[in-house]
Amino acid sequence: MSMGILKIFNSLLAGNLTVGLRRIFELPQAALDTLYRPCNPEFAEILLAARLLKTSEFQFLQSAFSQWHGREMTEAELNQHFRSFIIDQKIPWWALQTARKIIHEGAREKDAA
Repeated sequence: MSMGILKIFNSLLAGNLTVGLRRIFELPQAALDTLYRPCNPEFAEILLAARLLKTSEFQFLQSAFSQWHGREMTEAELNQHFRSFIIDQKIPWWALQTARKIIHEGAREKDAA
């Protein structure tokens, strides 16, 4: 990535979602227009945190749930949360808090380097 994590995150928060996502995923504009409909900033935070961890959004949700609840999700919970996340862009509070922690730690590590 050519920009620092904090700059990418700031561009996402400033409303430049398309620019931020292009930088995160290094996609051309046409591909981004095809793959992503406009989304809320919280959805973008989950995408960024998963990218920083080099994992999928699916795996990120599983991990975040386990961290907050101290157990693995049942198959029904997993299907419900992932579907709600992908289709409706509804972000569970525990996923958002985990994402913000990861982004904050990533920015701090980047600044220290």
